Amino acid sequence: MRWLPLVVLAGCSFSHGSAPLTSDAQTSDDDGSVVMDPDAGGVVEIDAPPPDPTRVRAIALSGAQVIGGPHANFPLLVSLSATWLRPRANGGDVSRADGFDIYFSSDQAGAMKLAHEVESYVPASGELIAWVKVPSLTASTTIYIHYGDPGLTTDPQNVAGVWSANYQGVFHLDSAVDSTGKNTAAAMTSGTVAGRIGKARSFDGADDVIDLGSASAIDNLFSGGGTAEAWFYATTWGESSHGRIFDKGHDTGWSLWVDNVEVQQSMGFLHGGGGNSWGFWSSPAQSVTLNAWHHVAVVYNKNTSGNNATLYLDGSAVTTTRIDNPSGTMDDDSSHSLGAGNRAATDRAFEGMLDELRLSSSTRSAGWIETGFRNQSSPGTFYTVSAPL
Repeated sequence: MRWLPLVVLAGCSFSHGSAPLTSDAQTSDDDGSVVMDPDAGGVVEIDAPPPDPTRVRAIALSGAQVIGGPHANFPLLVSLSATWLRPRANGGDVSRADGFDIYFSSDQAGAMKLAHEVESYVPASGELIAWVKVPSLTASTTIYIHYGDPGLTTDPQNVAGVWSANYQGVFHLDSAVDSTGKNTAAAMTSGTVAGRIGKARSFDGADDVIDLGSASAIDNLFSGGGTAEAWFYATTWGESSHGRIFDKGHDTGWSLWVDNVEVQQSMGFLHGGGGNSWGFWSSPAQSVTLNAWHHVAVVYNKNTSGNNATLYLDGSAVTTTRIDNPSGTMDDDSSHSLGAGNRAATDRAFEGMLDELRLSSSTRSAGWIETGFRNQSSPGTFYTVSAPL
């Protein structure tokens, strides 16, 4: 909106044909606009205040994409690429090149801020990948993205706050950092590549490995029920056709791998037990394809010997075959370090790419897993973004 200038007549009278004010009654203010000096009997033009640069848009979920729920404390992926997310110097509406003026809220006014983590922000292109904690995700959820306030000079992120207490490890793999803050930085021998979401890690099928350590948060993950998740892109079946996604001791701990031996082109999950009474479960034959991104999740409770593991591929539970039946007390895995992309002996190397490794000390529901898969696999259809409000 353009404000009309306020004109003040200072002790002047005008009649038709009066001479214009002379230039010695003019001054210039700092922004170059002309101001007439009232002491000289002139006219004062007061410029309107600059418009508020802050912008807000609604992010409304596409209801059919949310399965089940409400999902409490759900980490929503917001992945956008837009001109308006560039800094003003690059033709956009963001105030700062570091993106500190970008934040999220559950209300349009921005009073109820939501914890968020920026995985990546590219100011030149306006590309943003962020994770936002939604207290209650339903089919009718709408949140708001705010940007453009030059008064915001500190980083508004609350990274650990995005991930609720039952997340025991979240590794985006753009770096070695655990976003929950519960584990020390991972030791990595693999390099970064363009991934399923932001950056991923590549594995050579020989000796690459990520050592995620053995902090108490990830020890005995499946005691009382837990969930392990990952995105993977396998180019082969890996070393000995058992390329590891995760490995924490295998038959004296647990492991998750791509398998082309026991069951052709499948996922295998094993949890060790005392006296080799382990449990071993497999997805159906031909349920995994090479040279394509897949999401896998395994849900298991090791404290119940009769409880079968549930395997999910690309958001859906698959028919799981129990190859070995567990019995007795399942193993304590705290003496093992958790590896990704290999096992400790580096003889079960995965070949391809891994992304978004997550460990939870809860048995995620089918609705949660499918909703997360839909959000992460196609964020552009999971929600719509409004024009500025």
